[in-house]
Amino acid sequence: MSDSYLDKFRKFPVEKPAELERILVRTYTDIANAANVKENSQYELYETVNCQQFYQNPAIATPENIQNKRFVYRICVETGEIPTATIVNIPHGIAQFTDMVNIYGTVEVETAPGIYDWRPIPFVGPWGTDLLSVWVDAVNIHIESGQTFPTIISGRVILEYFKN
Repeated sequence: MSDSYLDKFRKFPVEKPAELERILVRTYTDIANAANVKENSQYELYETVNCQQFYQNPAIATPENIQNKRFVYRICVETGEIPTATIVNIPHGIAQFTDMVNIYGTVEVETAPGIYDWRPIPFVGPWGTDLLSVWVDAVNIHIESGQTFPTIISGRVILEYFKN
């Protein structure tokens, strides 16, 4: 068994109570360990804990608290339409985050009438002005669309962050 996957079958020796207890304890431990390292795959429009854990913030780490973990929170934010060659500011509504872990997303664009594709955020195309960038401050998500980037029909930005 790997650390994050459980065996699909386990025989329990019901006729041997002493061995049964050992197997049940081991099974429970395996289940707890596997569940604790799985990432929560929920992507919601409200804040969720995504079950990622990081080391203690080195700036405040001491020998007494070095084992304390920081949990990662996640929120998805819809972009709406974004015209070519603009910067938009979208409020994220996160109260008191301390650091960003990951900023990413996708947008849908119309490259020609009736022809659509999806592009990652951030994006850099073959021309210097065919770009889409994103950055976050304490209040807003800022998205900048380059001079030759197509109009964004819709999209989403996913923010993963610490609150401690």
